[in-house]
This record gives sequence, structure tokens and C-alpha cells, in this order.
Amino acid sequence: GDMIVLNVNADGERYIAKRETFAKKYEDAGGEADEEGMKRYNPKGVIRAVEVSDTEMAKIPAHSFVAAWGEEMIVEVGDFLALPHPDGGEIYRIEKNAFGKTYAPMHKEH
Repeated sequence: GDMIVLNVNADGERYIAKRETFAKKYEDAGGEADEEGMKRYNPKGVIRAVEVSDTEMAKIPAHSFVAAWGEEMIVEVGDFLALPHPDGGEIYRIEKNAFGKTYAPMHKEH
């Protein structure tokens, strides 16, 4: 079955992930499940992301797009568009407040 993912750093955001996708992106952080049956996992991967400015927003006329998994992603200025690094393959939106609470830069490229 699919996995229910609770992002503890992003105001309780929950989403569904295919078991195979989840296994590729997260590793068990150890510990016991909580009263909901949720366990803590750590991300394995790295993403590349760009903050959506007015310039980028002008390139998204409907202010939304359909993600690889079929869900409409609403985009607002200040949100981030991200893709797995280095493989790419899918683009998804990360809400501006959730991005700052969930991600940290690894290094700056020049």
C-alpha cells in the first residue's frame, strides 16, 4: 500500500506517497511508532529549487500545473519549484513557508 507522509516541519502537511517512491526518498530514523502509527524517517535525497518570482510567474499563465502524479499544483509568487537532484524527472511546488521550515542549503554554486 501507499504511505501517508506527515511533514513535521511544515505545519502538519500530509500527503500520500507510493511505497516504492517513499523507499527511494526516505530512510528509517529508528525509534517506535507514535499513537497514530507514524514513524520518523529522514530524507535521502537532494533537490534543486528556484523561488518563484513575478518573472517566473509570468511563464505559468494558469498559476498552476499538473504534477507527475496527476495532482494540480497551485503556484504563488514566493513558492519554490523543485526537482530531485541530480536525476530530475519530476517538478513539484513547495509552499514558501513550508520550504523555509523543511529545507536547508547544502552549498552555493557560483
